[in-house]
Amino acid sequence: MKASEMVWTTVIATSLAVGSIFPLAYTFYLSLLTGSLSGQGAIGFLNYARMLSDPKIYWSIAISITYTVLSLITSFLLGLSSAFIITLISRGRRLLEAIYTIPLSVSPIIAGIVWSPPAVWDDVNSLIHFLLGLPFIDVTDPLIYIPIMALAEGWLWSPLFMLGSLVVIEELPNDCHEAAAVMGARRKDIIRFLYIPNVLRSKTMKMLLVVKTIDFFRAFEIPFAWSSWMRALESGAATDTLSLLLFKLLMTPFEQPISYIAAISIALMILAFVAAITIYRILFRGDGA
Repeated sequence: MKASEMVWTTVIATSLAVGSIFPLAYTFYLSLLTGSLSGQGAIGFLNYARMLSDPKIYWSIAISITYTVLSLITSFLLGLSSAFIITLISRGRRLLEAIYTIPLSVSPIIAGIVWSPPAVWDDVNSLIHFLLGLPFIDVTDPLIYIPIMALAEGWLWSPLFMLGSLVVIEELPNDCHEAAAVMGARRKDIIRFLYIPNVLRSKTMKMLLVVKTIDFFRAFEIPFAWSSWMRALESGAATDTLSLLLFKLLMTPFEQPISYIAAISIALMILAFVAAITIYRILFRGDGA
């Protein structure tokens, strides 16, 4: 190995150790203590055992899983629909693409505020009740606002799936389009039998689903915005994903020791990793990956 290669290898390895391995190792070390940052009183894996009897943990895991599944479905369908709409446009296509990618530039906390009841849903309820004569939508019901939170997350990240779908569609061989034209296929048939199967089979879209599974599982900003609006400031509320639960516990350090919070953060990392690996194995089954 050349001297320059040795230097770069050392720099990369050191950066990886300092930036990733050390924080994880230190967090795991904290999770084995009684609660103090000074390291007094090692108790082994008792904090992890304690998690198994904590109903707030199970509740937050359920919320995180539900939120992840709904956000994935919403963002994928919105992105796919946007991509197909763009393929129907011949003039002004690039402008429409730029408009559809605007949500990517929006901060997640802003998206949570925009989609909260004081913003969008006050107007929606006014329209439904006063114009259509229908009852108000109870946005304080968890069965209502958790899907709304996922819808906000899906709207925020749908351009990512839209761009991924467009990349797959644009890389299709011209022979496919020529064959469809010769056979007299209509536009909706091209979308149904050509675009959709190729997008669903593409490794680009599969990898995006894996990456966003991790991202959605550790979602924080939009649940935090709704938690603030709902005045659900106590830990274990219906808005609490695992990330939000960790934040609330950190803001009330006298409620739980720092070592227990560290154990929860390690559990969050492991669960997100397992979820991503599971999705990866399901999506890439039969691809030789």
